[in-house]
Amino acid sequence: MQDADAPATLEHARSFPLAEAVFREVVRVHPPFGMITRSAEEDVAFAERTIRKGTVVGVDLWTASRNPGVFASPDAFRPARWLERKGPPTQLEIVPFGMGPHFCI
Repeated sequence: MQDADAPATLEHARSFPLAEAVFREVVRVHPPFGMITRSAEEDVAFAERTIRKGTVVGVDLWTASRNPGVFASPDAFRPARWLERKGPPTQLEIVPFGMGPHFCI
């Protein structure tokens, strides 16, 4: 049995922007994983070094989601930051959700 107040469609879910903002802020402040890893698909130049194809690279989600260059007052729990946006979140802002085929719904 489905709760009558729960959104049944994506369009209906979009009518609850505060719920989405709270969800995004919880995942930003408390990422579900400490680190995500990916394998380089080709040689890549990064920070004056070369990351060779096949190298496993990790991203520290806790640090990325508290980057003061990306988030004002990064240690504060502020769901309003997501409501104040003028456009969609950037890749840096949603890194705790994963990327590519491993992106969290």
